[in-house]
Amino acid sequence: DTGIRSSHVEFEGRAVPALEVLGHGRKVCNAAGIVAQNCAVDNDGHGTFCAAVIGGRNLGVAPRTQLHAVKVVDGKFSKASWLLEAFDFILSQRNFKKTPGVISL
Repeated sequence: DTGIRSSHVEFEGRAVPALEVLGHGRKVCNAAGIVAQNCAVDNDGHGTFCAAVIGGRNLGVAPRTQLHAVKVVDGKFSKASWLLEAFDFILSQRNFKKTPGVISL
């Protein structure tokens, strides 16, 4: 929702920026195999907290899981269309179709 601070030590390198949809179209964070570190960054803390509950090394329910940061909330603002565009992107990913996954907001 607000992205993930992928560099947080709790994630041990398992959190990667994936997508940002903030009204300027879809920004894929790892286009052509190059990961944009300034993409899907959590400036709020909420997304990082939620990600840690799921995949944090100390208290996460799935501490070895791979986390993909998707940002659809900019500050306190979002639109339903941004969320739907993010869902469309996530569901179109090949790995998601082969491996179970969880979407958390």
